[in-house]
Amino acid sequence: IFQSSLSARCHEARCSCLSCVADLMALTFTGWQSLCHSRSAAQWTTPQLRSAPPRHGTARSRHHAAPELLSKLVLASGSLASLVSGRRAWQRHRPRRHRAVTRAGPETLTEVSGAEVRKGVLLMSEKQKAELKEEICGYLERVGGASSMNVIEALYGKAWKGHQDYFQSFLKKHFQIQTGLKGMKKAAIGVALPKPAQREGYEADMSAQQVFRYLHRAGGSADLHHVTRRYGVSKKQLLEFERGSLFEAVDGQLRLKGGAFVVAQAAAKANRVTRKVGKRDEPTHLLTRAGFATDEDASERLHRRIEGLIVTTGDGVLPVKAVYRALALKPSHQLRRWVPKVGLRISPNGDMWVSDQRLMYFRIRRALAAVAVIAEFDGEAPLQELLERLYRPTQLMEVEDEELTAERREAAFEAGLAPSPEVEEWRLEARKKHWGKALGQEEDSSESLPALPAPQATLEFVKPEEKEDGEDDTDGPKLERLELTKEALSYEIVLAERQVDPPLWLEAWVREYFVVEDDMVYLPFLKPWQRPTSRIRDGPPPTVAEEEALLMNVEEEMRLRYGRVHAVALGNAYFGVRRKWLKRYFDVTSYGDVLPKSVARQTREAIAIASRVVLEEDGYTCDEAFLDFGMSKKWQRKFFGVDDETGLLSLDEDRSRDWELPPEDPAAPNPFSYAKLNAPRGYIRKGNGRYFPMKYGHSAGGILY
Repeated sequence: IFQSSLSARCHEARCSCLSCVADLMALTFTGWQSLCHSRSAAQWTTPQLRSAPPRHGTARSRHHAAPELLSKLVLASGSLASLVSGRRAWQRHRPRRHRAVTRAGPETLTEVSGAEVRKGVLLMSEKQKAELKEEICGYLERVGGASSMNVIEALYGKAWKGHQDYFQSFLKKHFQIQTGLKGMKKAAIGVALPKPAQREGYEADMSAQQVFRYLHRAGGSADLHHVTRRYGVSKKQLLEFERGSLFEAVDGQLRLKGGAFVVAQAAAKANRVTRKVGKRDEPTHLLTRAGFATDEDASERLHRRIEGLIVTTGDGVLPVKAVYRALALKPSHQLRRWVPKVGLRISPNGDMWVSDQRLMYFRIRRALAAVAVIAEFDGEAPLQELLERLYRPTQLMEVEDEELTAERREAAFEAGLAPSPEVEEWRLEARKKHWGKALGQEEDSSESLPALPAPQATLEFVKPEEKEDGEDDTDGPKLERLELTKEALSYEIVLAERQVDPPLWLEAWVREYFVVEDDMVYLPFLKPWQRPTSRIRDGPPPTVAEEEALLMNVEEEMRLRYGRVHAVALGNAYFGVRRKWLKRYFDVTSYGDVLPKSVARQTREAIAIASRVVLEEDGYTCDEAFLDFGMSKKWQRKFFGVDDETGLLSLDEDRSRDWELPPEDPAAPNPFSYAKLNAPRGYIRKGNGRYFPMKYGHSAGGILY
């Protein structure tokens, strides 16, 4: 009779209160009758009770505490039923009990779910936890030892509906949580069987041994947080390993104990150990088998020697055999693996290349060095003298002269770079014959080696076949690289050793960018651009600050568009950007695409600016160079000296900077990456942050419309 009357009342209220009958029957009939006398069950579950606040002085406010009392009685009845009926009854009543709590209203839900849900529902007994663990283990054994987290939650996590984080913490405590398990997607989170006790102890021992070796290579101590995160071991496990006789924590550092710390420090001081990846054939070698350098200064010195040789001798490319022989390097796998790590490249046909960004910097620096040489001779320099200075730079020859001493050769041999501990006699003779002029020594009267024959007979760059009539040949003939013959390779090796006269390509480069008459080199004259006019009719011309601000906006827009954008798009986006304005600061193709300035144009404008710096009596300022040739101030500081007070430009007298490349500008963000980008404001996002995480869309970092 009681159940039928309750069903009728619940049906009138249009709720799902019938599922709570089993829980309510666990209470005494007298307690339930007292509750029904104050307020009917149908009115307790009415949706209006959740939305409208209680009004004072009415019957509704007097019975407002009834939902809270009901929810607590429901929880108490479910807990009592679970203790009597066991785990199955607990699983059966948990979802119903949760629904009763959620219907009670927001105020009651906050109070109950925060404290009493954890006490009455989530705190299972140890027996219930063991039974649940055995059931999950049995299921995992049947399916092959692992399953996805979603499947486990669907089968065994119904009791935690609305509190899945507690169930996940239970799984993480008693099972292995891994990603990329066999048979599942890469991003899926899997649940695997727990590790045996013996295996856990073995893995703890192996982790401690790895930490010991890492600290020994690091000099005896390292950051505690870094070590524990890298090897997946806790601080407590490390400090308790071998009864605390190996490790100790001091001021956030993990250190070795006792004599092991002293031994590790001595080994690191003697350069016998390193933290770099890979092993070394000998403890004194510079490079590991993986191609990492153990000494950054020695690696930078070798990198500068190789780049200087390739740029001055081959203009960006030389055969690997020529580089090895010219610099007395022993060919090895370690050296070939080190080359791409420093920005160089070895092509499949055996050539070593310098990156385009660094080669552009070296070519502009070469032009400024040529201007400095011409300025030393009061505006006219002998062609052969200029070629000798560019072919054998003094700063590079000084480094090579040091490498030919007995001490440096012995150190290079111990580092695994030189083929022999003694310097060859022919290298000493070549230094005496050809390097004396570059090093400021007296000129040797002995005969030098003959110069190279014509480029067609020595170099492997040849012109391709002529195009048929009617085909466009606006870019001019391109050079193709063929396979080297033994004769050509021997010539290039001699060229790289700087035992001959300067190459012909260097003379052609000088004749292209300078004025050469009767074997004398003069500075060229480049007409400056017309000063910018007003953007508004009958208005004042823009100031330098306004022009620089507009240029910075356009450069940032081009960076985000990966270095190429149409002139119409820039003209519509920024006021004052016209085709004539763009030609001052950028290269504009016949199709209207705006590109950064080419290397040839930057070289000519750098020579023009340097010529005015040398010839102008009152000096040449940074603002004048910006307006005359459209070179940004950031670019000028990269290649010239700028006075902070007056803004006057000067030639950089520190020739060592010719081989020190400044840091590159940050690249544009990858549009195919779905990570959170540090992109400008206004990009299209997906997700509002409430139901889905906020992410940038597919066009993030790409073209702005």
